[in-house]
Amino acid sequence: MIPEIINFKLTSRCNHDCSYCYASRSDKELGLEELGGIFTRAKSWGTKGIVLCGGEPTLRREFDKAVRMVNEMGFRLFLAYFWNY
Repeated sequence: MIPEIINFKLTSRCNHDCSYCYASRSDKELGLEELGGIFTRAKSWGTKGIVLCGGEPTLRREFDKAVRMVNEMGFRLFLAYFWNY
């Protein structure tokens, strides 16, 4: 079965410190080369879309490059992020 859309956690970083949050606070992130390899494999499967999520995915170092990579590979891009209020 081909995964049509893949949720990909870009980072665990978050600009909130909610006491009830289950997410880890790790600063470990895959490098762009590793991301490219994962996206290339997903493309070979016939995957159509990538959801970039996190933590707060926009806090990832080189977020713009990850977005560009997804777009250049022809995926439909979705972002899952939280509004600050």
